[in-house]
Amino acid sequence: MKYAMLIHVKPGYYESMAEDEQKGVSAEDMALAKDPRARGGAQHQGIETATTVRVQDGAIEVRPVMEG
Repeated sequence: MKYAMLIHVKPGYYESMAEDEQKGVSAEDMALAKDPRARGGAQHQGIETATTVRVQDGAIEVRPVMEG
């Protein structure tokens, strides 16, 4: 069985941390990346690029999330 792990960080959160906290977070990220059970990783784009896809009664609606 495979699982997906998503880590969401608010924009500017990492930069608002003290330097020692940033180093700790980076070390944890590197440890996860080196774990042999991990299968790659990528950073998501910001929420401004998010899209909602809705299918109802055979009709497909695609719109940016920010439109609500």
